Amino acid sequence: MKALNPVRNIVAALALGLSANAMAVTITVTTTDDQNGTDPTKCSLREAVKAVNTSVAFGGCPAGMSAADNKIQLASGTYTLTDELVLTQAITILGVSTYRWDGDDFGTPEGSTNPLTGEEVTRIKPLTTIKAAAGKRILNAATSTGGMELSDVILDGAAVASGNGGVILSSGPVSLDNVQVLNGSAQKGGAIYLAGSAGLSLADATLSNNTAATDGGAVAMDCSFNGGSVVRSISIQRSLLRANASTSGAGAMSLCGSVTLGVLASTFSENSSAANRGALNFADANAAPDASISLDYVTAAQHVNGYFIKADGLSSFEFANSVLAANTASCLINGAAACTSNDAGNRVVSTDMTQLEAFGDFGGLTQGYLPKGALLVDQGEAVSTGCSGNDQRNLIRNMGGNCDIGAFERLQLTAIADKGSNVSGDNRIAYVDVLANDRYGEDGSGVSGIVKPTDFAIDAGLSNGACRPSPHIRTRRWRPI
Repeated sequence: MKALNPVRNIVAALALGLSANAMAVTITVTTTDDQNGTDPTKCSLREAVKAVNTSVAFGGCPAGMSAADNKIQLASGTYTLTDELVLTQAITILGVSTYRWDGDDFGTPEGSTNPLTGEEVTRIKPLTTIKAAAGKRILNAATSTGGMELSDVILDGAAVASGNGGVILSSGPVSLDNVQVLNGSAQKGGAIYLAGSAGLSLADATLSNNTAATDGGAVAMDCSFNGGSVVRSISIQRSLLRANASTSGAGAMSLCGSVTLGVLASTFSENSSAANRGALNFADANAAPDASISLDYVTAAQHVNGYFIKADGLSSFEFANSVLAANTASCLINGAAACTSNDAGNRVVSTDMTQLEAFGDFGGLTQGYLPKGALLVDQGEAVSTGCSGNDQRNLIRNMGGNCDIGAFERLQLTAIADKGSNVSGDNRIAYVDVLANDRYGEDGSGVSGIVKPTDFAIDAGLSNGACRPSPHIRTRRWRPI
């Protein structure tokens, strides 16, 4: 194992995106119907894609523009397709904006901030769904190297009987931001297949319940291209890969070629692979040079078959600040069990589920597990050495001297002593003004200074165990029992 470098820097260097263009065209879709030139008064998603591909107005959609930044804007609702969408040009598809501001139905007061993140706006999960036709993928960009960017959409896939990429097939870079890719099925890459040298960027994304008959329950890729090993980058930040499966191959991601994978603040859960493969699996028949995997602040739990990560012929493997919990097997890197149990040097902890809350929605755009217990809480990298990056919910990690291990940073309530009200020692009543002193609940709810979650907990830190909280209108107090 090589000396560990902060994976956050690697991930930042890997971030993918379509090339910037001087000109931009936005086509607004006005109907959820899958029209194909039948009504000139309405613009459908399919017609908008064709208008971009051809740079000619079609149906009720204005023309796209060659070499421009072509964007397709969708409204909320479900767009059910009758066939796959074929992309031959670089394209950006946007669901209805998930950023909330004053004046909309979900608005927050003007100038206010998200109480957990400090951001001026709050983001919610996608309100726009594109649903695949039976037996068809959603997006086919096999002949386009221009790539695609998707934001704020749910891609609800289908079972593709033959071929690769159950939901997305692309020869160009794929960038998904606040996107869910669900229920896809194919021979390879149940959700996404990266053809040629296409790269992948996931941010606040969920890939769930995708399956592959041969390999890569969620993601698979070409191993060689133009007679050589493929050089590609994959970046995964604040994302979830859950319940993806392949009975004969990798459960979540099948990696090969000269791939560079950087994973930060993300969760892998309940993926299932062949017994001799991993949820994350690297193997290359051509002995590809310079393949590397870096994982930082990752939670990997409850993999029901195979390893969490298995790699043969990997050049570099870096793993830190992460937890492996209740997996059938943890990792096997180049023939060695490189994930040392409770490794203090790299802060990789192997444990059972007692150190994690049950899988759930604890706020943010993706789901996961909250850390608990002495092995994980405040046992990660020290704040002073750089762990001030955000967790999977995009909340700051610097809540104390050290970060918590894993994808989430647990928000512990600290009751601030109210001057003049509390007295140290036994046989006392400690008053805490929860409206002034509480931190916010793990679900991210609450408006600063006024509303509190109903399920918050206060860690009183009492020396006397025979104490309990007694709620009052504006106080919680502890008295001996």
